[in-house]
Amino acid sequence: MSDFMSLVRTASSPQDFYHAFNRVYEKYAGEYLMLHYPFYRGVKEDLLQAQKNLVDYCIRQVLPVANQTMLDVGCGNGIQAMYVYSMYNPAKMIGIDLNEESIAIANIERDRRKLSEVSFHVANAQDMSCVPDGSIDVLINIESAMHYPDKTKYLGEIHRVLKPGGRFVIADLLTKRDRRKPWEKRMVLHHWNLARYERELEKSPLILLSIEEITPHVVGGFRMNRYWFANLHHRQVDLIWKILIRLWAKGFVLWMLYLFHSFRSYHLFVGQKRSA
Repeated sequence: MSDFMSLVRTASSPQDFYHAFNRVYEKYAGEYLMLHYPFYRGVKEDLLQAQKNLVDYCIRQVLPVANQTMLDVGCGNGIQAMYVYSMYNPAKMIGIDLNEESIAIANIERDRRKLSEVSFHVANAQDMSCVPDGSIDVLINIESAMHYPDKTKYLGEIHRVLKPGGRFVIADLLTKRDRRKPWEKRMVLHHWNLARYERELEKSPLILLSIEEITPHVVGGFRMNRYWFANLHHRQVDLIWKILIRLWAKGFVLWMLYLFHSFRSYHLFVGQKRSA
């Protein structure tokens, strides 16, 4: 019953939303997956690979990262940050997130994998006081900034924590309308449109290098949802729970496709801090 209620409460708050996804992945797939959208490369891939595709695409915008200090802002359950650490060999990986439950999962997974150079902290992206000034070579922020009420302050924090010449990539969901709906307020969604992002980045002390829309790739990832769990190791779950998960997932996919068709776009913003 508690599992069913977690699905029902998905749209009640960001905490309930991410709790439900962590629970579904751990129970159905037998492992925690990343907490962001899939990225379609033109082939049939399971959900975890499609999520890795998005991370890989973002990391390619800020290479090189080997032997550097990286910060993952809005790291969620840490699976994304640990993947980056394992695949791209930064000297140190720091993850921060406001969700205490996700950070607890991240620390458990970090300890299980014995990754001593990876650390996770509960922290607000608009006030990253746990991160010293000028200590970060590369900052990644994948699918979290839409929750920040004051993204202008966040851009200032990016500038503060980056070393001179340090690089950043923000992957964010943008809005095509002006007014927030009641459910968006409940989910603490503070989307900017493209014009405001461009304006605020231009006003900031950061250097904007590129803007790219990747909406078609993300929409394609959602359309491949029938392959999401094809290659994952399923746990033995009862039939009713399996049916509920599939119905819940199908409803979520249809809702995402509707939003992208009508109100949303997905963009990458790549930049750097000026060299000293």
